[in-house]
Amino acid sequence: MKKFVVAILSANILLAGCATQQKYQCDPNKPETTPASRFEINRADGTVFDMKTNLTWKICSEGQSYSGEHCTGNATGFTYNDAVQTFGVKGDNWRLPNVDELGSIVEKRCKNPALNIAVFPDTPPVHFWSATPYATNAGYALAVGFDEGSNFSRDKSTGTDERYSSYVRLVRGKEWFDPSKEDERKQAVLDERLKREAEQAAKQAAAQAKKDAYVTCNDKTSCDKTFSLAQIYINSMASQKIQVATDTIIETYNPTEYGNIGMGAVKIPGKGSSAMIRLSVTCKVSDSGHFEKYCGSKKLDIYKGFRPFVNKMLGD
Repeated sequence: MKKFVVAILSANILLAGCATQQKYQCDPNKPETTPASRFEINRADGTVFDMKTNLTWKICSEGQSYSGEHCTGNATGFTYNDAVQTFGVKGDNWRLPNVDELGSIVEKRCKNPALNIAVFPDTPPVHFWSATPYATNAGYALAVGFDEGSNFSRDKSTGTDERYSSYVRLVRGKEWFDPSKEDERKQAVLDERLKREAEQAAKQAAAQAKKDAYVTCNDKTSCDKTFSLAQIYINSMASQKIQVATDTIIETYNPTEYGNIGMGAVKIPGKGSSAMIRLSVTCKVSDSGHFEKYCGSKKLDIYKGFRPFVNKMLGD
């Protein structure tokens, strides 16, 4: 197992709007991608010139101030549109960098942040906006996550919420593009499109399964038996215990832990003694989206299994 060199960043580093000491980790077995020798640091005005790309960067994130070789204060969160309107994406003055430019200062052997902190001190290890729109969705733009240095597509409206802040580091100079990343960029666009198509297909399948998760019955005896089978199904599939069980409603307690399943069933009267019994399923997902894939898959399986279970039991 590789050993990591660990240093502690100053308390000025801010993560999602809160002062938090983060561990700055670098792998000494990997080569530096942004050695300090590549940069000319102007400590008088808080800028740094990159001799590889001929770009000049602000040392600090927007909202921070450069003083005593450190960046102090809180970085400011921006939505993409606010960042573009405030700083622009073209010209010789300070502007928002494109995704290649922003990626050019990533230090690939380090994380938290994925930067050379001798050049860019006190950087929050979170997302920074690039000026590059996302090719297949006009509502998204590309950002670089400086926790590990990867590119992400982000909703243009996000960025100011403390939990999901997107920050800005400004650049000036002629626009720079890395031609060696063209294939990587095309593949990233394709991967993102396939991911979204898969997510959309999964949502459509879940919506259809939810519509299909009902059974009908024609008289009181069969309806009572079917509703009893719904309770048995809920008992066998839900993570939570049943809280309410009447002649028309069955409900479990709400899920309390991430990934837990809650369920319910309702008997909807029809003509005469007939009825429809419809199932509902909930699954607890974390604020960051963890368990979303598991929950979607689990709910789909439960919905799909309801009618076959009831029909099999009624046929036995």
